[in-house]
Amino acid sequence: KLKDMLLKYALYIILLLLLVVIVAIKPNFLSVGNLISILKQASTKGILAYGVAGIIILAGTDLSVGRVLGLCAAVAASMLQSVTFASRYYPSITEPLPLILPFLVCVAIAVIISAFNGFGMAKLHMHPFIVTLGTQLISYGLCCIYIENQPSGSTQALSSLDARYVGLATGSIDIFGFKLPYLVIIFLLLGVVTWIVWNKTRFGKNMFALGANEEAARVSGVNVFATNIMVFALAGAMYAVTGFIEGARVASNTANTGLNYESDAIAACVIGGVSFVGGIGKIRGIVIGVLMLRLIFVGLNMIGINQDLFYIIKGGPGCGKSSFMKTIGRAAEEKGLDVEYVLCSGDPESVDGVYFPALHTGYADGTAPHVLEAVTPGAAGLYLDLSRFYDRLALQPERRTIEQLQRRYQSLYREAYTKLAALAPAACRLPDA
Repeated sequence: KLKDMLLKYALYIILLLLLVVIVAIKPNFLSVGNLISILKQASTKGILAYGVAGIIILAGTDLSVGRVLGLCAAVAASMLQSVTFASRYYPSITEPLPLILPFLVCVAIAVIISAFNGFGMAKLHMHPFIVTLGTQLISYGLCCIYIENQPSGSTQALSSLDARYVGLATGSIDIFGFKLPYLVIIFLLLGVVTWIVWNKTRFGKNMFALGANEEAARVSGVNVFATNIMVFALAGAMYAVTGFIEGARVASNTANTGLNYESDAIAACVIGGVSFVGGIGKIRGIVIGVLMLRLIFVGLNMIGINQDLFYIIKGGPGCGKSSFMKTIGRAAEEKGLDVEYVLCSGDPESVDGVYFPALHTGYADGTAPHVLEAVTPGAAGLYLDLSRFYDRLALQPERRTIEQLQRRYQSLYREAYTKLAALAPAACRLPDA
């Protein structure tokens, strides 16, 4: 059991040990001021992660995150420069604009771009990697053109912002003597809203069902096109919120604002347990993932570690899982078992799970838990991806909650696990149901 627990929580254990080392070297790392600063930095990346996580649950991805954010930040900053600043982007604005107006403009921009990504994925059947790579470049180009076409003729950073706008990112509320930043409050509130949308609405159930099995969801009556568009649009709204806030936090916006933010958001989702296979993800996991990343990055920076190593850390979680799944597949092959590798984003080097077509579930319809499941309805094979339980037929009224699904499939899980253990013992590293 200890071995299973260590395997399941290996990434968290490693990160916690690293934090212990950092604290031992720099005890002031845990100072209140430093922790608040870390929370503020994590908040913007966390809001982005809320958005991109929904897309990952659909078994997609979004490479345009950072550039859409940068475009929104540039637009918001240009509209909210101080009216006393002589070289402001819009000299015709002589009275401060209400903050809600630039915010709504940002939301419109981000939602349109993200909805286009959803349209390309759902209607044109384009791979999300391709369509979001295209909108990433388009957004960056638009941002560069926007910043370079200032009425003053310069390409200076968009700065000298309205004090109200800057206060949104730097201000805080006093709670019994503790100053809680507005950024953190917004991050937590949006987390609650996202949790409600994911877990308490039909749209949320449709999103998880679609990510788990598109064909089964379509047969169950889910509007695949509309759900895709809504998930991407919701993600765009999150990018807009982050872009609006980040424009104020940075206070000097250039075309590089938002660079590589997508890697932070996606890495936080991976650490938090959002599966690229689709259909799996938790808000609390995302929060833990983004906080872990930010704690590690700030801590390593404080003890003088080369910042270039941070990119390696961000890429580690996905590569680690891929390597582990390959090991399981090879062990099963050595036992003479037929194995098919499930690729992440079509990349032959990125293995997200292994499929055993010869192992039977014992159920005619082929359904099973997400830990060991039939890939397609009616199939007899088992799919292994070391993730939490999830039912492909979750829309059925009598089996809506995860807890109900776990109870329903415990006996099936044990049966399937026993068969897999008999044929490929080296591949069995799963805890009991």
